[in-house]
Amino acid sequence: MKRVIAAVAAAVACAAVLVPASPAAAATPTCTGSVLKATKGIDPFTGEQLYASVPAFSGNVDCHLQSGVANPAVKVLQRDLNDCYQTGLTVDGIYGPATKSKIVSIQNAWGLTADGIYGPGTRKVMSWATRNDYNQLRCYQLL
Repeated sequence: MKRVIAAVAAAVACAAVLVPASPAAAATPTCTGSVLKATKGIDPFTGEQLYASVPAFSGNVDCHLQSGVANPAVKVLQRDLNDCYQTGLTVDGIYGPATKSKIVSIQNAWGLTADGIYGPGTRKVMSWATRNDYNQLRCYQLL
């Protein structure tokens, strides 16, 4: 039995070495929450800056989300995809095939590596949902 466990442990260790993390995932932590970030949008009624809720890790938006992640940051991403891209995703907080597919579409549209991983490059090109005091929805890129 000890030999079997040792063999499995060795195989897992080798697999971790042979299958490197994607560049986005390797360089950034997994997003776990969200923060408000300024967008390029200005409220036409008040002239004030519009803000959007963006996935973050401890206040830092340079984080990533990928298949298999299930947390509140995924819900934030799914809501924005629904609001700004009319994806019809179920906002369940699970980064599944439908969420990945929409991220791939955005990455393809912007000429990014279409790996389906949400990271800093994808965040920069995405539009994010904002609402003014009248609850009017508009989508803008971040500053």
